Amino acid sequence: MKIIDIKPRTADWHQWRSEGIGASESSVILSESPYKTPWQLWAEKCGFIFPEPLDNNPNVQRGIRLEPIARAYLEEKFQELLLPLCAQSDNYPFIRASFDGINSKGEPVEIKCPSQTVFEEVQHLGINSPTYLHYMIQVQHQLLVSDSKSGWLIFYSQDTKANIETLSFKITRDEEIIAKIITAAQSFWDLVQTQKPPIKCPNRDTYIPEGEDKVVWQSLASKYHQFAKQAHELNLQLDEVKSEISNLEKSFLPLMHNFAYAEYAGVKIVRYWSQGQVDYSKLLVDLGHQVTTSQLNHYRKMPIEKIRFTSTNFNSQANLNESKQSVVPSLSNAKDEMEKVHILAENIQKETKTKRRKAKSTSKHENTINNTPSNKGTDLINIANDVLPNQEVTSLATKDLSNTHNLDHALVERQTPTSSYYF
Repeated sequence: MKIIDIKPRTADWHQWRSEGIGASESSVILSESPYKTPWQLWAEKCGFIFPEPLDNNPNVQRGIRLEPIARAYLEEKFQELLLPLCAQSDNYPFIRASFDGINSKGEPVEIKCPSQTVFEEVQHLGINSPTYLHYMIQVQHQLLVSDSKSGWLIFYSQDTKANIETLSFKITRDEEIIAKIITAAQSFWDLVQTQKPPIKCPNRDTYIPEGEDKVVWQSLASKYHQFAKQAHELNLQLDEVKSEISNLEKSFLPLMHNFAYAEYAGVKIVRYWSQGQVDYSKLLVDLGHQVTTSQLNHYRKMPIEKIRFTSTNFNSQANLNESKQSVVPSLSNAKDEMEKVHILAENIQKETKTKRRKAKSTSKHENTINNTPSNKGTDLINIANDVLPNQEVTSLATKDLSNTHNLDHALVERQTPTSSYYF
């Protein structure tokens, strides 16, 4: 193990991490991470996209805030120093790790400060917990770098009253897993060095059509944008009409007093009552049952496929704004860090428009001029224009995951019956 004298979370540290594969990235290259795909990590390492900013992520902030507190607590508990350091493998220098702590035996100690919900999941399921299985790969990576026979994965929980709980798991070196990490890391790093993309995940990465499919897609998209714009304008008018109707309906209600039915001058009103929803999570708690997410998923029905179409080409500015947000599915929040790419994209787009205007006035071969790449900058704008909008999809996926953890809040509470009106 080669120790690197570098301070975590500094610019130099981020640069060092970008030039290799860190322990937290092993699950990604093994396609075991719920947070990122191999293609997304490859695009980050190649510099095509910026990593998703995590400054405002409450889970990340909690970990940063509690990690030194947890380390000090564990040092006191085990009566030994836990030395945080950065290192890389002697045999595979691109395989790297930032250790939360190394104990006196040379064992890596990985400290996690999860949410209370995740902590309770690990507490309940132990080594069968998805969270444990995810981070176990990270510790195996650290064992590879440190050349240690065992390490520790420790979950630390501290509530608002400073009550502390810990869950400690000793991780024994698994040569089979480590061999998989080495093989995957070598293959992945070759792709980074040659800038050849890995195979995309159909369920998580964005498909970009190629060849004849790309031509057909562009033709369909042109028509789609035209009708989508018309639909958008009509919907705006429809919203105004619906708003007027809603205001009129509210004006009718006082006139029908306490009657359930009313009809006059061609307007019929029916008042009816709908039953409130049931707070099933509270019901189960009151009955003495604690239901985990994994138990709930056992009774979840098969997923239903839904398709969302989005058109953003109502005008050139809207198209540019969308291109800024769609370089990769999970990076819709990286606006500040994408600023340099945005400026480059805007300049290229302006330059391209100027060339097109000149081409129209001097030549009939517009397509030849428009479709000829000029430099690496055009590759960036092509990526931005080709990738489908994903901000809404990412947001939807996040909401769906949140709903899964919270027993689907849309059906959680049986409220007081409410009255409705049918016109």
